Amino acid sequence: GGVGAGPSSSSGGGPGGAVGGAPSGDAAASLAAAGYMPPAHQVEAAARKSVADCPPFVHLSSRDCAPQLRVEDGPAGRRLTVRGGMRGYRMARATHGVAPGTGAYYYEALVLEPPSARELVSELPPNVRLGRELRRTVQDRLVEEEMELRRKRREREEAVARESGSLPSAGRKKKKTSGGAGPAFGSGSQDRQKLLAGHVRIGWSMRTGDLQAPVGYDRWSYGLRDIAGSRVHDSRREDRWGGEPFGPGDVVGFAISLVRDEGGGGAGAGASGADSSSAAGPPSGGAGGGDRGRQLSRTSHIRFFKNGQPMGHFVVSRGVRHGGEAFDRILPGTYYPAVSVYMGGAVRINFGPHFVHPPRSLPSGMKVRPVSELCTPPPEPDEAVERALKERAFPKKTEEVALRAFKDAVRAEAIIRRECYKNHARRHVAEVRAEREARGLSTGDLPEERVEAGAEEGKSRMKVNVAKRGIAISNGVEL
Repeated sequence: GGVGAGPSSSSGGGPGGAVGGAPSGDAAASLAAAGYMPPAHQVEAAARKSVADCPPFVHLSSRDCAPQLRVEDGPAGRRLTVRGGMRGYRMARATHGVAPGTGAYYYEALVLEPPSARELVSELPPNVRLGRELRRTVQDRLVEEEMELRRKRREREEAVARESGSLPSAGRKKKKTSGGAGPAFGSGSQDRQKLLAGHVRIGWSMRTGDLQAPVGYDRWSYGLRDIAGSRVHDSRREDRWGGEPFGPGDVVGFAISLVRDEGGGGAGAGASGADSSSAAGPPSGGAGGGDRGRQLSRTSHIRFFKNGQPMGHFVVSRGVRHGGEAFDRILPGTYYPAVSVYMGGAVRINFGPHFVHPPRSLPSGMKVRPVSELCTPPPEPDEAVERALKERAFPKKTEEVALRAFKDAVRAEAIIRRECYKNHARRHVAEVRAEREARGLSTGDLPEERVEAGAEEGKSRMKVNVAKRGIAISNGVEL
């Protein structure tokens, strides 16, 4: 009869552990056997496993992802960070996509610091074969990192000796001015460090895009390259379209606008990427500028941003701002946020609803929505019970004990899913606030933080306990 205990197997039976707790062990077992309600501990375990496998918000899919990548759960199993290895570019896509005719959506990606050479080497398989230039670069980086570790170790030892009085301060100053503070790496070494840094390509992809390749490898995906800010589609790269290079610490934004009526363009006429005459350079001004802006608003296109500022070329004609598209008249289909990483590259995705750098300088009349709106938030427990009763349509002669057990089971799962979503929302706001404060940006549009006394970080405020009588919340309120 304890918390999470299963039904009693004896005929006389004490109180069972089924949700609701009122029936005896035999009654609970009969309800479970009849398909009305599984044991209580199974309901809670299944609900927690469900939110762990597939959180109730937009995240990077564990199934639609190359197995060579590591999609990190992070706090509360959010699955918003992806890291790559040394086996070439691989791709991961989000769980929700933008369908044709649904409008414009936006998400952003924070490029993280790549791992050290020592960490990269530790992850290499024993039979890997590196190219001559890459092997020399890795060896140089390992030597430089070892020298840096020795320098820091020597500084710590000197600090300890100085505090104990065994090292005079004058001697330390003399040693520091004599050039004994450690090696100074030249520009050639810094160039080699850039060669070993992780690389990323991020953008949009259909489900048919190859996961064992970077974004932009085939005709089903459109990507932005970190080197030179190049745009890539169908393995064709263009460097001089108005893009900017980006790296660790930068926040890169990705907007897509999908319309249902392509104005006769369709998949065949949809010139995109480097082949698109309308995207190959700055849009022409003059008398046709406004007409072209209105025509572009009726076509599906993709835009890229760096730290909130748009990439590409813009023209203001007759008071209308247009241009800046990286790809226009893209192939029709459902597009998912996609990220590909290589050589230890790491990216943390932010699907919204709040952004570190909201998109700015959009064309006249264009409004974007966060990708997070593609996933409907889980309902409140009472609303979930009402929906479940309508879908289940119990017969009128259903026993009250069975109906109550079903309601309690639905409520238990709804509480767990709702709390998982709330924890994600709180962490999302906290992360955006921290990134904005680090960059000196305003946080006035973010919700106020509400910290509960005694609540531990990373733990759910509402813990479901299956007790002898119904479902109790940890604060003592009985449902």
